[in-house]
Amino acid sequence: EKYSYALSVPLGRRFIFNDDVIIDVYGLLGYSVTRMDLITDDDDIHGLKLGVGADFDLQDWSVGLRYTYADLGGDVLTKEIDDRNLSLLFSYKIKL
Repeated sequence: EKYSYALSVPLGRRFIFNDDVIIDVYGLLGYSVTRMDLITDDDDIHGLKLGVGADFDLQDWSVGLRYTYADLGGDVLTKEIDDRNLSLLFSYKIKL
């Protein structure tokens, strides 16, 4: 694999408990492209990308968990690739 890129659009619901606790729950729908470095030539494989996630905002901190899946179809050499990712996200908000 040389590189890959994807575009995903989240669609979900925000739950506001108070000013300090906010939870976002969402699904992701997108498209993914991966460039494979083959012996004979470069080849792009691409396909639909799906996912789910949740972000928890607690005052200045944010923690998120996201799972994505892409079924990338290929040709005779590359076959098909299932791209599965589990991401854990942390962030701190700086107020200027």
